[in-house]
Amino acid sequence: MELETGYFRKLGSGIWKLETDTLSYPETMKLALPLSLLLLISGSGAPQEKTASGALGMVAAEHREGVLAGVRILERGGNAVDAAVAAAFAMGAAMPSHSGLGGRSQLLVVLKDRAFHIDGGTQVPKSWTEKEGRLASVCVPGSLAALDLALREGGTMKLAEVMAPALEIAKKKKGPELAATLEAVAAGGAKEFYEGKIADAIAADMAERGGFVTKEDLAAYRAVKREPLRGSYRGYEVLTVDRPASGALVLAALNVLETFDMTKLSEVDREHALIESLRIAFEDRKVAVTDSKAHAKKRAAEIDFTKAGTPRVDAEEEGDTTHISVVDRDGNACAFTQSLGPWFGAGPAKGLGFYYNATQGVSGTVAPGARHVTGQSPTVLRKDGKVALVLGSAGERRIISAVTQTIHQVVDRGRNLRDAVYAPRWHWQGPHLVLESSPPDKSLALPAAALDELKKRGFGFGRFMSSPYWGRVQAVLWDATKKEWIGAADPRGSGAAAAPEK
Repeated sequence: MELETGYFRKLGSGIWKLETDTLSYPETMKLALPLSLLLLISGSGAPQEKTASGALGMVAAEHREGVLAGVRILERGGNAVDAAVAAAFAMGAAMPSHSGLGGRSQLLVVLKDRAFHIDGGTQVPKSWTEKEGRLASVCVPGSLAALDLALREGGTMKLAEVMAPALEIAKKKKGPELAATLEAVAAGGAKEFYEGKIADAIAADMAERGGFVTKEDLAAYRAVKREPLRGSYRGYEVLTVDRPASGALVLAALNVLETFDMTKLSEVDREHALIESLRIAFEDRKVAVTDSKAHAKKRAAEIDFTKAGTPRVDAEEEGDTTHISVVDRDGNACAFTQSLGPWFGAGPAKGLGFYYNATQGVSGTVAPGARHVTGQSPTVLRKDGKVALVLGSAGERRIISAVTQTIHQVVDRGRNLRDAVYAPRWHWQGPHLVLESSPPDKSLALPAAALDELKKRGFGFGRFMSSPYWGRVQAVLWDATKKEWIGAADPRGSGAAAAPEK
């Protein structure tokens, strides 16, 4: 398959690499991509419109079934938490390659009177030791525990009620195994998964096929309620999620960007500032700072608008995700990101109908009992105490780039939500800079003169077509002029947005 400046080369085992030349950095740059991603690469036609508006709330998610589930719950009187949990379960049934009971989740809940972060990250089994084998990468799943805790802490409906849409999908489209598992959870709660017969089945499967997760690991697992990570950006309050998620990197990039007056910068200088802000955030991701604004100001002072900085960004981990953004009629908001790691994770759980996560050794290696840091970055912006923007993305570390740039497009460029999501994106693939030079809407492509000037300044970058690789943002924005919510699903994926009608 020909791309603008590169091509795909199959390496075996369903893994492809995108190889490029030309654009002024060393001979070739390789991007590892799953074969399933290659099959979803978008063509050159007009972008598929994926926006919606409504005064009574909004749901934007990676799959239409998730959106329909969320809208259904909102129309039945549920709040944003109820709807987001329902959408998450439905996504696990309709799009099991990306998320589900065997995965991990990071949930941000912003209610009118309080806000909290639910950490449902996967946890390394206590007995884990390094060895070969597909199931050796499986860690204790956290998604179900996180959804259950979010519902108990902020929802108004029962677990069985919000699981009903997912169960219907499973019965109609996914077969008896997943349906039976969901029915057991709906009847017995999360305890059935972590301590009951489902736990017995998982433990037996792991023992038989070389995995490490035991029934004791499952019973000991707890989703953790945490305080959101809070910051600010040009008059907006920013709420996001700290480790083991990566909202701190979104805030770090925004803090650097905030030191520049975008109204006084040229087009090329704005892109220069954006590229370097992302680089600094990735470079400093393991640096502990006591004053994030002061650190950002110091690092921003190092940016030279006459030349590119020297990148020292480490290699990124493999993985992908799905995201759900929901707002209800009262202005409560949820941003939920969930994942299996790579698409299809470590493969199917025997007889249970869902896929296991692939985490240990895929998203780095951490000690038994620990949780991996992932790129998940669900984020909410508030203006004058009211929700203004809710968003998150799929794409592991590309999540950070996608979320940061969408916020930048809305706040700094004044773009409507549709154009902010459709706009071209930059990303640091390790030390290599890449540009989505053919965005979903080509009218939003960066000017050739600006790109030429960036090259003169020493930025070497690969230029690739639009595809799911660039992240898949699902976002909701409050339009204060029209007094309605706007939803936008990323055209780089299969998402949708819809509003309740009652």
